[in-house]
Amino acid sequence: MGHVVNYAYKLYDRGDWVEHFGVITQPYVEEYAPRPFSRRFVRHLPGWYAQKHPDEDWAETFAVWLTPGQDWRAIYADWPEALAKLEFVDRTVREVRELEPLNVDDELDEDVGDIGYSIDDLYGADPEVSTPPVLPPGLDGALRAIFDEDVAGELPAAPLLLRLADELAPSVYRWTGHFPERTLSLLRQLAARADSLALTYGAEHERSTTIAVTTLVTALAMNHVLSGNYLSP
Repeated sequence: MGHVVNYAYKLYDRGDWVEHFGVITQPYVEEYAPRPFSRRFVRHLPGWYAQKHPDEDWAETFAVWLTPGQDWRAIYADWPEALAKLEFVDRTVREVRELEPLNVDDELDEDVGDIGYSIDDLYGADPEVSTPPVLPPGLDGALRAIFDEDVAGELPAAPLLLRLADELAPSVYRWTGHFPERTLSLLRQLAARADSLALTYGAEHERSTTIAVTTLVTALAMNHVLSGNYLSP
């Protein structure tokens, strides 16, 4: 809905819109490096999606403003820039709601029946997102710190890492912006390495081991989001 309002009234051409959200013509790319908990942006979709592009910043801010029962003024009281954007949405919607849209073109860009590829084809063909980075060497020490090779455990480490993958992937994405498919690949690669090292753990330590794995994966994900590498130089 935020996108519809933006395009219908061409809000993106307004100087005050640009002042709050930026220039809409800047390149739209799949890869973006968010700053988690930045107080310049609202929190709505996972992965700090508002930070992807000015168009998404507006749409995410609009979505927060539109959410029923949400006291956005109280929630963002200590986030001055995000609050200013919400106040702008509130003022602007009140301003244009009785006006006729400027853009009423109902011509479709492309008929659905003419599209010769599926959503899976589209996203599966994107090498930037669908091909996760290869795990670099140098993480054996971290794995050994979690799965102590000097302590005989009855359970192999690899299955635990694989079991955690599906649950960790969306949570890591929500708070870091590290794509879920990359977290899945990261855990699979860590599992393969743990299997090569024959690492184990004791059943009585599964909870603490799970916490340690979660912390490691989150730290690696943040490294990758901020620098493009899992390990710093």
